[in-house]
Amino acid sequence: MLKNGIVELLPEQLHNIGEDKARNDRLISIGQVSAGIAHEVRNPLTSVKGFLQLLQEEKESPYLNIAMDELERALSTLNNLLQVSKPDLEAEPYKYISIGTELDSILSLFQEHMYRVSLVKSISDYQVKIYGQKNSLKKAFFNLLKNAFEAMPSQGELRISQFVKNETIHIMIQDNGTGIPKEKLDLLGTPFFTTKENGTGMGLTQVFTTLHKHGAKVNVTSEEGIGTTFTILFPIKNVKEVKIEKMNQLQTKEDQSFKEFLYDNQETFDRILHDRTKNVFLHLKKSSFQEQSMFEIAKRIISLIDQDAEHELIELAKQQGALWAKNELASMIKLEWFQELRSIYWDFMYHYFQNISISIEEFFTFEKKTNHYVDSYLNNFIVSYTDYNNKILQSQREVIEELSVPIIPLTDKIAILPIVGTMDTYRAKRLQEKALSHIEKERLKKMIIDLSGVAYMDTAVVSHLFKIVEGFALLGCDAVITGIRSEVANTMIELGVTFSNRIETKADLKQTLEELKII
Repeated sequence: MLKNGIVELLPEQLHNIGEDKARNDRLISIGQVSAGIAHEVRNPLTSVKGFLQLLQEEKESPYLNIAMDELERALSTLNNLLQVSKPDLEAEPYKYISIGTELDSILSLFQEHMYRVSLVKSISDYQVKIYGQKNSLKKAFFNLLKNAFEAMPSQGELRISQFVKNETIHIMIQDNGTGIPKEKLDLLGTPFFTTKENGTGMGLTQVFTTLHKHGAKVNVTSEEGIGTTFTILFPIKNVKEVKIEKMNQLQTKEDQSFKEFLYDNQETFDRILHDRTKNVFLHLKKSSFQEQSMFEIAKRIISLIDQDAEHELIELAKQQGALWAKNELASMIKLEWFQELRSIYWDFMYHYFQNISISIEEFFTFEKKTNHYVDSYLNNFIVSYTDYNNKILQSQREVIEELSVPIIPLTDKIAILPIVGTMDTYRAKRLQEKALSHIEKERLKKMIIDLSGVAYMDTAVVSHLFKIVEGFALLGCDAVITGIRSEVANTMIELGVTFSNRIETKADLKQTLEELKII
């Protein structure tokens, strides 16, 4: 049900239908790939443009002018592709928009077509607004209307409607133009796909990208020779109204402190907190945080604020942050709960001050102190939560790095270092640090390095790797290299890599282990 005519989008409702999700996922993937290609192609073309400009300054030539014009056209296409593939790069602010009003203003831009196209308009619920990027949405609807007019080259009829039904804004744009072949409907929105002779397909790419970004669902039906209908659905819900909650049932006493007021109305406080946060506990069913324990935490927070015990409040926040992260719970769940606690606390404060005499200065002093403590709790909770997760990530990174350079002891003086996968500069550096440290610590006499599992090494890594192997000799350790692939051998020849007499090479690991009588 609408309230004050203000509504907001529900992006989480977008993917209710499997086909829509598959389509959106495909368009997102295509957009990401296209953006990557466009970025890589645009950079060298920009350099080419710079050199063409220098040539134009040196000598006038019609061929140079033609080349520059074509290059500008290519760069313009690439820029358009980047714009629709990565709309989040735009810094346009979000605001409340009446789609009905914007449709009226966009239609006024097509006055030159009205002499041949009959317009049937049925737009209601102008007061309904969505929260989005105004210019992006206007451009999307402009592209849709432009396509509709172009689909009717001679005469035709364009129907536009908007209405609200079942908490959803329905927008329909219907033309009786040439239509789209059924087998090509699924390709709509794909960059560079178009049914128009001189089109690029970028218009509809922008339409689908923008509408998807704003949480809308788009349905297209079309029949050749009959026309095309775009149906756009914006799911909506009421904006939560921020206001003081009236609580006539609260008990008040003369000359009581705020702490006493809260204590006398504890049952009401708990009931309201339960009602407002019950959705939060749906996410906590399998955790150690249950409703009763959260009530106890709420009481403790309020008590510490009332006692001006900032140090204890900060310690509680740090403890809760680490515990929350340890239980792998999303921080947003805690923040949602805490914001409700904060809101209820202020509702009670409002009713308390309604019954006592207090100056403006005293009130704002109390308000400033309360917000300071609340913000301090939130900040320290987030810092502690983040620090704990960062430590976990660091420990996991160290484990991964340890596994990337696995040194396996064969005897007390011989070890093997099998290298599997791609060897890059960072991994080569880690190998150097760990291998030299291990040789020194264990006083190894021989290190076997097996390269049979290495997928790829560039020239810089090959050179670095064999310098490391030569470095083993500085610690009195001989090296045996096994499983050198032909690609690596070719790189070594091109680089002129040679080994000292303290480095041996063997065809494979098995041969080495047999010669050392380990197997």
